[in-house]
Amino acid sequence: MAKFGTHSKKERATLHVDLQAVFDAAIERTDFTILQGNRNKVDQEAAFEAGHSRLRWPGSKHNQSEGDFDKSDAGDIMPYPIEWPDKRNDHPLEYIRKMMRIFELQRIIFEEAERLGVQLKWGGMFQSLFDAPHVERIPNG
Repeated sequence: MAKFGTHSKKERATLHVDLQAVFDAAIERTDFTILQGNRNKVDQEAAFEAGHSRLRWPGSKHNQSEGDFDKSDAGDIMPYPIEWPDKRNDHPLEYIRKMMRIFELQRIIFEEAERLGVQLKWGGMFQSLFDAPHVERIPNG
């Protein structure tokens, strides 16, 4: 059975408890890494400058949860072992295989979220930026 490694455990601790619960349930079904949870101001500005985020501090769901700047309503996850899809260099079948691993992980995440009554958004469905690793909690209310 899969379990979170040291890095994933550290990032998990920065997530809202609802995301922690979803990820805890999903790790029972498939192996994945939590790449990032909460981003402080320096990390968020770096993500913006690198083009990995369209938002500056503190506008990202990675920056806070319900006003708590130590928690996050967003996490970035990837199937383990990590294989980044590369449109420019991968053979089409290899690219598709890597993307299917991400889609399968997100299917499991959303099934567990539904079971637990947690509403999520997936970055793969964003209109402005395709962000396949990104999952964010939609706060109740």
